[in-house]
Amino acid sequence: MRANDVHQNLANLSRELVELLTEYQAANIAKAKAEQTYKVAYASAYIAAEGSIEERKQRATLVTADAARDAAIADVVFDNLRAALRVLGQRLDAGRTIASTIRAEGIASGVGT
Repeated sequence: MRANDVHQNLANLSRELVELLTEYQAANIAKAKAEQTYKVAYASAYIAAEGSIEERKQRATLVTADAARDAAIADVVFDNLRAALRVLGQRLDAGRTIASTIRAEGIASGVGT
């Protein structure tokens, strides 16, 4: 691998990082909105339900199943993006290590002087 290839790869990874960070931030907002939507829907359904405490809980759970699912999916998307950011960070670290190795080899061989 040549130095130019490494630098190009690092530039590409940096652009990927910025794009992924934007997606991560949007997913974080979507997750918060979905969780809040679910909580409000559950509370409303619980208050509107009649019966014992357990019956009210179960009715609220049934009524808000879609909102609960949406909140769970938003949480999974957020977690997946967080994992992708970690992996991308590791790829950047590896690229920097390779760049340092190439630079050190160049200096040792007299190319970098």
